[in-house]
Amino acid sequence: MGFLNNLLKKETRKILSGVMDAVADNVVDAAKEALGQKSSDNVFVESERSYGGGAGSSFQVSADEEHCGGDADVVAERIRKVLTSNYSGMELRKGVQSGTIGAGMISWNYTYGIYKDGIPVAMINLLEGHNDYKRKSVLQSKQACEDLRIGYVHFILHLPNRVSYIKQQLQKIIAA
Repeated sequence: MGFLNNLLKKETRKILSGVMDAVADNVVDAAKEALGQKSSDNVFVESERSYGGGAGSSFQVSADEEHCGGDADVVAERIRKVLTSNYSGMELRKGVQSGTIGAGMISWNYTYGIYKDGIPVAMINLLEGHNDYKRKSVLQSKQACEDLRIGYVHFILHLPNRVSYIKQQLQKIIAA
């Protein structure tokens, strides 16, 4: 009985945490809108969820700041959007093999590579599993980038991966 009780408590905490995160995000977005601070693309869409704002009230959030729902295509599109709007002359390549950047043949291909004038600037991995970032092959791919002084970042798909977060991560790895 104790095991089931603990399991139920853990699942309840997860659900409440998700709801609280969504409420906080919506409140911040509503406050920004009220102050006239719009998102980077100045487009707001009606949120499908309404969390406790009273009868008839709804918060508006940017589509780019919604949770990606684990969709690799959404994350890829957000990466492209950040690159094109913030880094001119950068090229995004899909499925970059480790050998093409001079990293030797490790057992991992990078999901995306960012290139400028044909030279690799940064590598990106999109990871599906909750613990994929701990896998030996992923750690090797990260180490290979560090050794070659190429930026590296991975995005875990079950996390929100909002445009603001992607932009922040790319700023860290791309020398402008």
